[in-house]
Amino acid sequence: MRIFWMGLLTVACTRNETKEQIQEIDGELLLDADSDGFIAAEDCDDTNAAINDAAMEICDGIDNNCNGQVDEEVTTLFYGDSDGDGFGNEQLVVSTCEAPEGYVTTGTDCDDANADIYPSAEEICDGVDNDCNQQIDEDLMTEYFIDADGDGYGSEPIEACRLDDGLSVIDGDCDDTDADLHPDASESCDGIDNDCDGDIDENVTQMWYPDVDEDGYGDETNALEACAPPQGYILQGGDCDDLESLSNPARIEFCDTMDNDCDGDIDEIGSIGEVEYYADTDGDGYGDSTVTIFACDLPTGYSLVSNDCDDANAQIYPGAEEYCNGSDDDCNGLVDEESAVDQTTWYIDYDGDGHGASNYTLTTCDMPSGYVLSNDDCDDLDSSNYPGAAEICDGEDNDCNGLVDQDDSTLDTTTLLAVYADTDGDGYGDSTTLTVVCEVPVGSVANGDDCDDSSVSINPAAPEVCDGLDNDCDGLVDQDDGDFDSS
Repeated sequence: MRIFWMGLLTVACTRNETKEQIQEIDGELLLDADSDGFIAAEDCDDTNAAINDAAMEICDGIDNNCNGQVDEEVTTLFYGDSDGDGFGNEQLVVSTCEAPEGYVTTGTDCDDANADIYPSAEEICDGVDNDCNQQIDEDLMTEYFIDADGDGYGSEPIEACRLDDGLSVIDGDCDDTDADLHPDASESCDGIDNDCDGDIDENVTQMWYPDVDEDGYGDETNALEACAPPQGYILQGGDCDDLESLSNPARIEFCDTMDNDCDGDIDEIGSIGEVEYYADTDGDGYGDSTVTIFACDLPTGYSLVSNDCDDANAQIYPGAEEYCNGSDDDCNGLVDEESAVDQTTWYIDYDGDGHGASNYTLTTCDMPSGYVLSNDDCDDLDSSNYPGAAEICDGEDNDCNGLVDQDDSTLDTTTLLAVYADTDGDGYGDSTTLTVVCEVPVGSVANGDDCDDSSVSINPAAPEVCDGLDNDCDGLVDQDDGDFDSS
């Protein structure tokens, strides 16, 4: 070890290294010539402090970070721009620090042999993708129609930049192989759709109608369009039944379930053979004699019978049940007569308290004078006694619930009397014995002012005497009482 130190010190002295260029690691002195913190054995260039394991790789053609690679991840991709339009060919690419001659940073040119073709170039109508967006002549195309026969009308739509020969701006040609057939041609009676409107020989033929019943009117549902009439066909249509000679527009309507005059209606008003019917507005089967109609068959809402006395109410008609409702339900000229099925039983109310007794009744529609609907009065001779009346202290069952006075929980307590026990019989009661009753019982009085109910000589009316007692119940005794009897 001493020999190593001697040698190292000798090298240091010979090369004139400074102490900054010597590092002590684990007790050993090691050379770091460029003083970058990395010893010569670990530094890939110990003569340059900017080159070591911790250095950042820069684009300079040198392995700055000593990883064995030069300019890794710091170069730029450049693309060959053959046509000089500023956009390169993505297939012709180099990775360097600086762009070589004829190279650019963008490789999106879709045709690097044509300087007029590049991204953002103006798209023109030339069948080429000028702006490199993978679309050709976009937003420049117009819909035209192939005009194969040159008659100015096309058939199949086609996209094109301009109107070239063999194209038309108008479609609708039904036969693009024949220049005589197009929408502007005149229709001829030749079995061909000359004007391309979907109809053949229209307006140049006539409609012919078969006349089977030979009544001079043909069947329009079996019409034929032709230039000349087929056998058995005529020009006059309008027959609604070509198998019946009694039906055609010239006939008169009869009540026979046939449309004689071919107007679309069968046996309509005005037909020969009509019957008079009466309006049955309420649908009870009886009509109003003042509202009539003539018709072949019974119309909806009408009747053959005409004696309804109220055609606005389906419950009113001849023979209906009579009800107590103020109406003549059975149309017999009487209102609410004795035959009414819903008459009411009424009960006599002698005392006029609104509650009746069941001993006398009448059955009528309207309430007779002196009668009511209820029969729950327990005393029909006293108007103060009836269900719901106030129970008072009078010895009677005022509210008709079977209970009298204090036995009844509905008793009006304002009619009760406050009484007190008068044990000594001096006319003054004991306030501690208060009770409430309908009548004052024997041995009780209506006041409770006695201060000693065991002595007849002690009460509010007694004279004060010299006996050591409060004789007059004023709270004072003997000479202390201003009422004292000094005699």
